[in-house]
Amino acid sequence: ACASLGVFKLTSPGADGSARFVNTALSSVLRIDHPNSQRAMVGHNAEDLYTAWGKLAEVVANPSGPIAWDLANPKHLSTRGGIWSKFEASRGAEEQFARAMTSLDSLGAKAMVSDGPWYKFSRVIDVGGGRGHFLYRILQAHSNATGIVVDRKNVIQIAREAWSPHGPF
Repeated sequence: ACASLGVFKLTSPGADGSARFVNTALSSVLRIDHPNSQRAMVGHNAEDLYTAWGKLAEVVANPSGPIAWDLANPKHLSTRGGIWSKFEASRGAEEQFARAMTSLDSLGAKAMVSDGPWYKFSRVIDVGGGRGHFLYRILQAHSNATGIVVDRKNVIQIAREAWSPHGPF
């Protein structure tokens, strides 16, 4: 179906007769090494959010009951519950979420940094900042400012790695 829409391209069959698909310009953003990669956002939506949306009817039918996330992920209720507990239990899920939030840069972060009044501030605080990707962009553009990322302990560690000399920023 995706090949018929030009998302992927069907190449000649392999020696065993199996089909082989390759990326096109439309699907290249699903590669993790693409500068505007949306791979993590797709993964986050499919793995973390889709199941919760599937519980929406139950939440509407019983609004005083559990939230959709808890219905979709009952094994994480033994701790605090919620998506944050899932992320704390799984470094891979936490990193995927951080990358998904970073991928939002492609939705206009450059314009927000250049058009916003950031030059007026000597300190910028990013609360719930994920890897601090937006803060990082602000500080790149406005070297007179300092920045602080306020988030959970696990997320701060991911931010430190992202901001390190070997990180993606």
